[in-house]
Amino acid sequence: MLSGKYLAGAWPQNARFSTYRRSSDRGEVMTRRFVNDKTLKTTELVLGLARECNLSPVTFADRMDAESRFVPLRSSGATRVEQSATRLKGRRRPIAQPKAD
Repeated sequence: MLSGKYLAGAWPQNARFSTYRRSSDRGEVMTRRFVNDKTLKTTELVLGLARECNLSPVTFADRMDAESRFVPLRSSGATRVEQSATRLKGRRRPIAQPKAD
């Protein structure tokens, strides 16, 4: 989701929610719960913040979770092993503060 793969109406082949929405009525309902106007707008905002910090959106989200004392568990949406490389790469990298204008 935070990679932006569902923006602009895209439904990438083999992506988690692309698969869920076709699997069953429940899958379609769950997909609408997680992929909707509000979550897509939030994704756009996160993408902008990640760009300002020179991080990938996934690494940015991972770092935000790691730096928050209120998030008890970080979850990964990776469906393939190679997707984990981005998360592991940014594991120890702090979020740089955007420059004030």
